[in-house]
Amino acid sequence: MTDELPVLFKKKALGTQMGAEESIMEEVRRAYLGSAKVSTANLTLGQKLRELRESFVSELMVQMRAFPGHLYQPLCVIIDTLYDASLFRESNANGFHYKVIGGCHNFTAAVRLSELDPSEEVFKTRICSIYGNDLSEEAVLWLANRHNKVGEYRHHMSLTEKIQLCRYMFESVGKDRENRNWHVTISTILGDGHSKGVLKLLCKLAEMEDDTFNLLQRMLVLFGEGKLKGQKLSQDDLAKGPQMKPYILVELPALPSVAAQKLLTLLIKREITLQQFQKEAKILQKLQTVQRMFLDLMGLSDWEEATRRFPDHTREVLEHFACLSLRKTPVELKTFCNRLRNSRKDTKPGFQGKIGSVGSIISCDALSLNEDIMSEQVPQFSGVELTILDKPKDWGAADVKTFLNVVTSLNLNRQLEVFNVVVLCEPADMSMFQRAIGETQHFQEPMMAFYAVPCGKQSKFVHEHSYFALVWLDA
Repeated sequence: MTDELPVLFKKKALGTQMGAEESIMEEVRRAYLGSAKVSTANLTLGQKLRELRESFVSELMVQMRAFPGHLYQPLCVIIDTLYDASLFRESNANGFHYKVIGGCHNFTAAVRLSELDPSEEVFKTRICSIYGNDLSEEAVLWLANRHNKVGEYRHHMSLTEKIQLCRYMFESVGKDRENRNWHVTISTILGDGHSKGVLKLLCKLAEMEDDTFNLLQRMLVLFGEGKLKGQKLSQDDLAKGPQMKPYILVELPALPSVAAQKLLTLLIKREITLQQFQKEAKILQKLQTVQRMFLDLMGLSDWEEATRRFPDHTREVLEHFACLSLRKTPVELKTFCNRLRNSRKDTKPGFQGKIGSVGSIISCDALSLNEDIMSEQVPQFSGVELTILDKPKDWGAADVKTFLNVVTSLNLNRQLEVFNVVVLCEPADMSMFQRAIGETQHFQEPMMAFYAVPCGKQSKFVHEHSYFALVWLDA
């Protein structure tokens, strides 16, 4: 048995003897073989609880023609040509014949629609929940009756069955990723017991490329058999079959196909555990996010171009910034890209500093500072990491605030959100300018620092003009 039964079994606490229903439930549980997409040519109507209602079949045909598969739920079938259940595999499901005991109206409507329009492939197969043919008559009748309890049947499909069902619905729309109608159908079939996040994940898994999806199916079969590396089965797993939690596969659909296939292959070959698979998938997803952010900030087309143009920095980008929160582009990454972009430019005006920094001294009326002045005096101006203002003698708090607002605007226009400002002034004015800097609401709590002029060497500098220095890091 590779999967949990897709039917709700409400087990009571068992005493020393099983009741009649508990005994049947256990018989059905043992007979369950799995689920698969089966050609309607291999299906025939089996034992029915009631005769078909032609009006209902006709109504289903109208609805299924308008919305193929919209009211679909897996058929409940008994395998008819296999006497050793251990030989059954979902991959060879179409090598056998089956009797339909649940979903007879659905099956009949699909067969008639296929006869009316042989070119319509969607009606030539049905997803089936398959049971062995060693069930007693009482168990068959009980199972057919339970199948009619749609709510119970829907809510307890295994994760593997839900993914298979989603894949079937995706194939029914020609694998058209722009068509979202089948998503609504899946939500209807699986019911309200699933969060939007789980339903979205199931749909994304179903939309993966064929090779990736086939590997996912192989992995899920091995998981159902308890054969993955390091997989430990509890008593409950042994009784009902192991159940994979959806969150383990959350990162998989977002990975490039090559990366997803490699991880699944390693898992199938028992080279990594399921926990290592999940951890590696998370890391790869974060690396992919950093790559995308880096390409956008640097204006590059793909990662191959990035490694060619910046061979010494791409590994640094991945190793460092993948550790940060990536809900939005980190400020640190923006600053890094800003420096890296400017380091590629041939012209580096000003004086050179450490780690590739370049400084410029700007001489002008500080209060008239604007974009034109900066562009004229600092070619390829890309923002100011460090601003040093040697405060003119006649400046007050309002003048300092105006100047800081201009510098902030210059930086924000260039996506530079982290920078520092130093204001040089007399000790008596420090508290006043500290308050002025705080009132701009652009900076964190301003700090005060002092420096001393060596004894006997007084400064002869006279504040006759508005001089200030701008230094920005360019590496």
